[in-house]
Amino acid sequence: MNCLEFRRMCMAEPGYQDSDYLRHQQECPRCAEYAANVIRGDKQLAKALRVDVPDNLASRIILRQSIFSGRAERRKARRMYALAAGVLLAIGLAGGWFIVNHVPEVDRAVIARINAVPASRVAKGQISNAELIRVIRTVGGELNGEIGRVHYASIYYVREHQCGQLIVQGAVGPVTILLMPGVYIGGARDLHSRELNGIVVPTTNGSMAIVGEPGEPLHDIEQNMRAAVTWRL
Repeated sequence: MNCLEFRRMCMAEPGYQDSDYLRHQQECPRCAEYAANVIRGDKQLAKALRVDVPDNLASRIILRQSIFSGRAERRKARRMYALAAGVLLAIGLAGGWFIVNHVPEVDRAVIARINAVPASRVAKGQISNAELIRVIRTVGGELNGEIGRVHYASIYYVREHQCGQLIVQGAVGPVTILLMPGVYIGGARDLHSRELNGIVVPTTNGSMAIVGEPGEPLHDIEQNMRAAVTWRL
């Protein structure tokens, strides 16, 4: 792996654990420093997203930002949060997500991750079963069954918690599944937009989000995941 390939992968997934990626990081001090800066920016982004929106801000600000803007928007967001530390933000994403007043932290984490790695950008090919098992084990699970065709699997962080992102082929289109151990919620909730529907549900060791296109049978995918993955407590 050369420096250009390393930095492209680092920007798409800072926590990537491929052996070639890690070897290059150990052998190239400049790329190791680059990766450290990207991870630091991700932590700043997560910290900024935990800011509650004041009750009266929604009446004065409508901030519509594309949820599917990809890497360029992700870099722009990092710069914005770094320059505007301490500034209160209202988040209303252009996919039509309806968010007013206080946004639950887990919802902000789900929206931020979908914005960082949109399913439509990586829904091609198929990863190996070994890679799928590695990601699920990293976040505290064991794969005991089939979850269908998996296009993408990676590790990311919500605060200090290692989480997993899977993109699988659904009945309607690609579906993002976020496995979030240690990120607890009081009960199941829905996320809706004009382009996507989502659910966030509790699991034995945290929570799980499933987001797909309108008409996707999300609860069927939820039941399939519960049957296929066992969580270590």
